[in-house]
Parts: sequence; C-alpha cells; structure tokens
Amino acid sequence: MPFIRQALIEMLWNNKQAGGAVARWYNRLQPLPGLYPAHGASIIAELLADRRYHLAALLDRLAPAVLTQELVAIKSVVGTPDESNVSIKIEEILRSLPYFKEHPDKIFLVENEEDPLGRKSLMVSLEGQKEESKTTVVLIGHIDTVGISDYGDLSPYATNPPLLMEKLKERALPPQVREDLYSGNYLFGRGTLDMKSGVAMIVHLIEVLSKNLKEVSGNLVAAFVSDEEGNSKGMLSCVPKLVALKEHHGYDY
Repeated sequence: MPFIRQALIEMLWNNKQAGGAVARWYNRLQPLPGLYPAHGASIIAELLADRRYHLAALLDRLAPAVLTQELVAIKSVVGTPDESNVSIKIEEILRSLPYFKEHPDKIFLVENEEDPLGRKSLMVSLEGQKEESKTTVVLIGHIDTVGISDYGDLSPYATNPPLLMEKLKERALPPQVREDLYSGNYLFGRGTLDMKSGVAMIVHLIEVLSKNLKEVSGNLVAAFVSDEEGNSKGMLSCVPKLVALKEHHGYDY
C-alpha cells in the first residue's frame, strides 16, 4: 500500500542497515503468513541481498498480508455501524493513489437503502488506457464479518491476530491446529479468510493496475459491500450503481 511503501522507503533512506531496518519493521507486524518472527528477518535479508529482488517487489509481496491484518483489526461485525469503518479505511487508502487524486469521481461511498444503521459500501472503477475497450471485470468483496462470541474468552483478541495467536499457543490444541499455528503459513482472527484477505487482494490489485493503466486493456469495477453476512443490503444498494455505471460509460459486463 502507498503509505506502507513510503514509510519503508523513509526508514531505509535513513538507515545504513537496509535489510535490518525492513526486518525490524516487518517483525513488528508479525505474525504474517509465511514470515514468522523466528525466520522473517533472515528471509528479508536474503531477498534484499538478491539483486534480482528489488525493494519495490518486496514491498508488493508484503502489502496484501499487512493490509489483511489492518482490516482484521477493524471490528466490523454484521449488524453494527462498525461495518462502515472498513469502507472508510479502504477509501482513505485508495484516495492516496495518484490515479484517484486525478479522478476523485472514480471512488464513492454507497449508503445502504432503508438501513437505520447508516452503513456504507464503497465502489471503485478504473479504465485501462492501452486501447479503447468497454470490456469490464467486476470484483466484489464483503467487508463485514460474523460475530465473535464463538471465540469465548478469547473474544477480546478475535480482531488482533498477533495477540490471538500468542494466546492460542497457551491452549491445548489438536496436533494439526498447533502445527498450523506454528507454521507461519496462517493468519488467525475473525475475518481473515471471510473475507478481509480477499478484500486486501482486490485493493492491492487496484493499486497495481492504477499505476500501469497504459498496459491495461479494459476496465475494472470493484464493490466493497456491507451486510453480506446479514440481508445483503450493501449488495442490493450497489446493484443500481453498477447498472448506472454500465449505462453511463457503456461498460460491458
């Protein structure tokens, strides 16, 4: 994400130990999939030592996992006003990108119809510049989660993956679960799979495409919808907007 990239660049610029700087920063965000504290620093050092693996590529690798953890940290249980906080966070991230600074109308919040909670979804569009094309891909992800009561006495940690995973280590767990917990390949917490990791990937894709639109044929429309775990008010409210975009721009989807 742009703010992560900038923070790291500034850190590296002022630190002669580039690999160590990235490793220390990265380990602060542990645990993240595939890079556990025990070996995260060495992996990053190896990547930076490999001239084929540039800093930009490393940051692109980190971004979706980091953003997943940040989105999980925003509690957004279905049926609560907190759902909108994820939409607002994603809007903030995307509006920092040059493309959306030049095209602010390509991002807009969608208020759920007949919703006393005032929840909001978010819609985003970008248009490829390689050639004229109306072909459009629509990506949809939901920003709400189910409740956290099933976490029992671990509920206070349900949206804090690092602390949750540390607390789980103190519990008696089946061997397979314990193996997964210590493997570094999984991120535990409410919404990690369903579906804030998917939302993070869509956001990352939008960032990458927005910087390479001259190489893109066709267009992308994304909707980050609320209330999917409930009555789908977010999706139902976004459908008219999808129809309006199609009619206004001639998008083919």
